Amino acid sequence: MIKNGEVSDYQGSRGKTDLLEFLTGAPTAPKDSKVVDLTDADFDSKTSKGTWFLKFYTSWCGHCKKLAPIWEELAADVESDPVNHVAHIDCTENEATCEKFDVKSFPTLKLLKDGKLRDYNGPRSKEDMLEYLMSEDEEVEVSTTTFAFVLLTQVPTV
Repeated sequence: MIKNGEVSDYQGSRGKTDLLEFLTGAPTAPKDSKVVDLTDADFDSKTSKGTWFLKFYTSWCGHCKKLAPIWEELAADVESDPVNHVAHIDCTENEATCEKFDVKSFPTLKLLKDGKLRDYNGPRSKEDMLEYLMSEDEEVEVSTTTFAFVLLTQVPTV
């Protein structure tokens, strides 16, 4: 590949993620990442137990790249917790799962807990997301603002 007048030899695998990382210069999750990498093939089996904070992303998304280090920190904070998990799903490679959950923009954050899926639309700080992940309630107070999270099967009330 020629980029900025310099020739670069590609030494990685022929997988889609590695090729995209090479072409875009956007790193995927570090090799020692604490974030669980989910795929179409293993999503249901891995998420069948516990609480899962899910990030649906693409490698070309600027907002996803900005969130990546915070997501890594969040995953490191809950690494030893046997119940709470932090994961991501690359929607460029796992279209079926992303379509199943009606992902339309990136990053999309969702919490899967006790078989119920909730959207996360709160602040993107590690502290706020950690509080949300650890919460037992469907409404979580985050940074003095209450965000109501509505189950997909419920109709929001005003």
